[in-house]
Amino acid sequence: MNDIIVVFNSRVGATGTNRNDLTYNFDWSQLKDTHYTINFSLLMETGTWNGNKIPMLFTHFGNTPLVFKTGDTTVAANTEFMGTLKSEILQTSAPGLATYLYAAESDNPGIHLNGRPTQTNPRITFRDATLALLTDGAGAEIGHYVLTIHLTEQHINTKEHFDRYH
Repeated sequence: MNDIIVVFNSRVGATGTNRNDLTYNFDWSQLKDTHYTINFSLLMETGTWNGNKIPMLFTHFGNTPLVFKTGDTTVAANTEFMGTLKSEILQTSAPGLATYLYAAESDNPGIHLNGRPTQTNPRITFRDATLALLTDGAGAEIGHYVLTIHLTEQHINTKEHFDRYH
């Protein structure tokens, strides 16, 4: 099995007007076109995160992950949800609250992809539980971040896979 690491740094090569919704450039064609499990880790600069929101990470890599959401009907709709983030308090006294958001690779389950990502302009979005774009506790833009995506090749019995998903 091959492991591939891709790093998304909000200070390098990102486009967008707000760090909670940035687009990057990446050529996925250099990866083998096979099944992958994706895990991620993230570290964000300090801010005034007050813990009143549930921070969530969404990505658009150009293929359909095996991640589903509930809805108003019985349809199992796909979602680009990758996982949730944790907050850590660094300072609670003057001059003010200082916190940061993070996620370790083991904090969220791996996500199965039925092939390599194809979107050459992957989009990284941070949202709260209402699905609004995430802001810090003061309503301001989130801090800069480094998001590390870990793709692990999966060797799948094609007949078993076909029977299960088709």
